[in-house]
Amino acid sequence: MSFPIQDVATDRHHSFTYDLSDVDCISAQLGIPWEHSKDFDFSLSFPFIGFIWNIEKRTVSLQPKKKEKYLLMIEEWQKSRTHTLAEVQKLYGKLLHATLAHPDGRPYLTSLESMLGIFHHSPHLPCTPPRQLPTDLDWWTSELSKPSIGRDIPTVHEVRDIAAFSDANSSTGIAIIIGKRWRAWKLLPGWNTDKRDIGWAEAIGFELLAQTIAHLHSSNQEEHFKIYRDNQGVVNGWKRGRSINPHVNKIFKCITALLRATGITLHTRYIQSAKNPADDPS
Repeated sequence: MSFPIQDVATDRHHSFTYDLSDVDCISAQLGIPWEHSKDFDFSLSFPFIGFIWNIEKRTVSLQPKKKEKYLLMIEEWQKSRTHTLAEVQKLYGKLLHATLAHPDGRPYLTSLESMLGIFHHSPHLPCTPPRQLPTDLDWWTSELSKPSIGRDIPTVHEVRDIAAFSDANSSTGIAIIIGKRWRAWKLLPGWNTDKRDIGWAEAIGFELLAQTIAHLHSSNQEEHFKIYRDNQGVVNGWKRGRSINPHVNKIFKCITALLRATGITLHTRYIQSAKNPADDPS
């Protein structure tokens, strides 16, 4: 069974095989209306869902008008000490959208996420934001004020397995292993005060591993590494880009800044404690 492919292009003078006029011609025959005010001519760089997509450079960035809108929203937010649930939802939604082009912003959303859960049955009663939120919004203001906020469009990358492991033991200390190299640190008395728990120690192990990998592979080229941990909270939290544990989330912010400066990406993988070689030295 076969059917000949038809060439329905009407204009041979444009740069692409077909353009919007060809789409409109076929759509008109099918009775499909389009909102022409939202049309954009075909290009290697174009706006879509609030972002500028550059196919030639393989980058995606937040539209300038979106940056200005989000900055203005933060400025208006900072004029009031208390806010309703609707105001929190509105600001959170905008900044969450921005993290699609700027993933480093994910750990700076947790204060707003915490605030979403404090209204209970009084959504219209204004509430005071968490203590950390003003600092997080200052970070967002600084980032959104930059000329461009974006990232490379993700592509297929080789993920190197350098046998990198880390672990923490609440009664002893923290250890990391990379290949045949290892190092361990002892936790000092009082480490678990101020609501710090084993999750914090595990995250510190992750940071020490990240710093060591960045030091050993400081080639200023984009590289991806696989690392292994036996703590689900840190593994899954890093995949989400943030943690509900404020102490762990603070460490995530440090790791994010480190990796952005070095061009390294770390992919966490869960491993059972019995199979984690860093368990013994920790």
